[in-house]
Amino acid sequence: MHQPIISQNMIILYLYVFCSRLITTPHIRNVESYRGKVYPQILQLLYSNELEFLQVAVACVRQIFETSPETCREWFLKPMVTPLLKPSTEDEIARSIEGLHNCCGIPCSENWALPLIAVQEVHGRIFQLHRKVSPSIYHLKTKVADLAMAIIVQCDAKHSYDQFLFPEGNLELEFADNGGVMSKLGEEQVDWEQATDLFLNIIQSTDLAELKYKYFKVALEYIGDFDLEKKLSGAKVLAELSSDENLQEIVSKNPKPIIRFVGNLLKMGGQDAEVVCLGLMVISAMLSNPAHKRTRDWSAFDSLVEPLKEFQTESSNVEVRLLAEELRSTILSHGVISSTKANKVKDVKISSVEEAMKEAVDQLIPVRAHGLMALTKLILMKHKDAESKKDVLMCLFKENLKEDDSYVYLAAIEGLAALATTYPDDAITTLTEQYRYVKSPEIRLKVGEILIKVTRSLNEMAVVYKGELIGAFLAGSLDSDHLVRASSLSNIGELCKILSFRIHAYLTDIFELLSNILQTDKSPEPRRAAVMAVTLLLQGLGKDTFATLQELTLPMLRALKLIVQTDKDDLTKLHAELALQELRSCTINFLMPEPKMEKRIYVMDPLP
Repeated sequence: MHQPIISQNMIILYLYVFCSRLITTPHIRNVESYRGKVYPQILQLLYSNELEFLQVAVACVRQIFETSPETCREWFLKPMVTPLLKPSTEDEIARSIEGLHNCCGIPCSENWALPLIAVQEVHGRIFQLHRKVSPSIYHLKTKVADLAMAIIVQCDAKHSYDQFLFPEGNLELEFADNGGVMSKLGEEQVDWEQATDLFLNIIQSTDLAELKYKYFKVALEYIGDFDLEKKLSGAKVLAELSSDENLQEIVSKNPKPIIRFVGNLLKMGGQDAEVVCLGLMVISAMLSNPAHKRTRDWSAFDSLVEPLKEFQTESSNVEVRLLAEELRSTILSHGVISSTKANKVKDVKISSVEEAMKEAVDQLIPVRAHGLMALTKLILMKHKDAESKKDVLMCLFKENLKEDDSYVYLAAIEGLAALATTYPDDAITTLTEQYRYVKSPEIRLKVGEILIKVTRSLNEMAVVYKGELIGAFLAGSLDSDHLVRASSLSNIGELCKILSFRIHAYLTDIFELLSNILQTDKSPEPRRAAVMAVTLLLQGLGKDTFATLQELTLPMLRALKLIVQTDKDDLTKLHAELALQELRSCTINFLMPEPKMEKRIYVMDPLP
């Protein structure tokens, strides 16, 4: 008879459990006296650097939680979570993060760690910390990210989604003097778009298809919400997750939730055309998956036939109406009459430039955008036909800049950027004009990002267009939106770093702008970007700093020192200190250049 094989890890786990039971079971009659002597030692071991001691301590806490949750809360959980629930110093918050991470957040510790449901009251605070420290250099941000990931994986999907994207609380986080995070009373301003991107990054970093499906269903609920931010957030999550192949596999096997959702949207009259279009595209992608074509239960989709027919007659949006018509034909014919256009939206393989160009002039907006993106990929791959038709493609991309739909517009912008090395005059002139006059802040930020990418690809050749580029970014730095101002100032810094001393003719204008921003702008983001622009400028100039800046050096030094001493924003101070450090480095290199260890020997040439 075969004996069951027990792995070494399981044996070690059993030992930890046995030790925890031995430690937590009182060996004297006075239980409270025993707890008073043993539990503080267990709490101390929770912060141990020795993994074996730490695992025993966590196993003890878990054992106590399973037998007496209230006792566990009083002795262990309360000291750990309290700093996150009230105004606290950076040291208190750091200790709380360390304790929670050791108890609940170490990756692959589910078998012996404390379940995160035990500290449910701080889930929102952990997400708040993750949003705050994710773009920073905070030394505990990896542990905060581990905790955020563990909550998203282990806990209720709707609860996690709400807590991450739409939190409620009365504490505001800010960076402290020593680089840590402290909290104070106040209301946090959450940028739902950035929070959604961060949330998606966490979900998409895993290979857990079931996890993605959980949040896919939550996004379906929110996309029909009356709150605009919740609706837009749900639409973004749904659009991103829909392209995941493993998720498509699960949705194809269980299509009822998405069918029910799209059916309700269509019955409501399709008031929001973009949301309806998104739902129809998900259904279309599901039906176009050849893996389940023969085994698919087509009867599940019959409930959509009548709503699609009524929507076709009532909707005023031509593109969505065409998509609904093709989808209805596919369902009625059980996939025999397949929607060629709908399939092409998800097909990333384009056999020829001609085929992509046909899509790029299609009446259906998603197909047109896909065609433009396919042409961009072919240009970047240096496809032979794309290379020979670059002049036609340039006209095609420029024509699509007139499109109101942001999806098509940004695809055209990306196409122009791909052609920048061949037609830099047309590409940069067009892009700078779009950057100056486009109204949407989100699109303007994207165009600015692409302009910098083009400048990097042209490198020193971009000096020819420095007037257009600097003019566009100077105009953007005066925009009413603080994020556009910050982005423009960051772009100026990048431009200064790339072109270095070649922008000396514009240095006075740039310096005056940066000084005005630092003195008058009330938003912290533009001030941070202005100081970072100074750092990038100094990095670009290098050994030519004093020769190029000349009389501007002293005012710059005084301005940076004033920021360090008086500015209320910690990140702005940090950027100013980095700029001062760069300036010191330039000064040392100028005053004490590295000696050249060489000697010239004259044989044939006369001595100087």
